[in-house]
Amino acid sequence: MSVIISDPADMINLSLARIGKADRIASIWEGSAMAKQALDVYSQTRDAVMRANDYGFSERNVSLTLLKQAPATG
Repeated sequence: MSVIISDPADMINLSLARIGKADRIASIWEGSAMAKQALDVYSQTRDAVMRANDYGFSERNVSLTLLKQAPATG
């Protein structure tokens, strides 16, 4: 079975279907109780996976240039 996942809601809905839940969400930002729970789990899982692996696409290193300094008086 080939499934196209284009946003977090697609991944969440596929996961819900695989565990036998009939509920679906339209967006992780819709505000429903299920979407709020899904957003919490999705964010934590995404961050853990990104920290656990060395993905080149998830890192960006640039040299910064100081454009303006704060006044000496604070």
